[in-house]
Amino acid sequence: MAKTCRFEHPQDATGTGASNGRLVHASLILDRIIAWSTEIPAALLVVAEFCLLLTNVTYRYGLRDPLTWGDELASLLFVWLSMLGCVIALRRGEHMRLTTIISKLSPRAKQRTEALANTLVVLFMALLIVPAWEYTVDEWAIMTPALQIPHAIRVGALTCGFTLMFAVALSRLISSASSANIALCGLLVLGVSGGLYLFQVQLVDMGSAHLFLFFVIGVAIIVFPRANHDGIWTIHARLLVNRH
Repeated sequence: MAKTCRFEHPQDATGTGASNGRLVHASLILDRIIAWSTEIPAALLVVAEFCLLLTNVTYRYGLRDPLTWGDELASLLFVWLSMLGCVIALRRGEHMRLTTIISKLSPRAKQRTEALANTLVVLFMALLIVPAWEYTVDEWAIMTPALQIPHAIRVGALTCGFTLMFAVALSRLISSASSANIALCGLLVLGVSGGLYLFQVQLVDMGSAHLFLFFVIGVAIIVFPRANHDGIWTIHARLLVNRH
């Protein structure tokens, strides 16, 4: 089922931490810095957003004199609040995820699964940072209609959020996974990514058929073997018994 599931926090990692104590210590310091630099600004943005929206409603419907810059500023603040919220949720392990499979795994398999999940987040955020930065640079010359400030101030929230989520995932990976699991997950991700890159032309030519490839074949491979692990092995054992 899908539910909110808390990842192990870096401060709680013990025996599964990376062998390099300095890296783990540095990741803990980075985690604290990210906590202070995101949670306090997010709280202030919530208060500012509430006050701004209340002021906008008062001027628009009470005084019949709407603020031309009010909606624009509220939209800008909301983008930053959304990205900071994503970072905070990732750090606290409060994003939604499927736990049907992982709840059936052994503790060792769970550690490897968590390491793989963090590795995927690190890779995905790393791929998004550069395009987000290029988009921010391109938007610097564009001014907003009402406030007359660079539009890059708004879209810069994407670059900031992706960078912070990259740091959070990397910190969690270093502090909660062994070196062997990190290397194994890295090789696995690189291998799959390399295969997708080599066959990208064929995947594009498939058109909508790649949806079938992902949702039917991919989900079946990921979900059903583990969800029905005991049943599958029971059937396999019976077939072997009947054969002999």
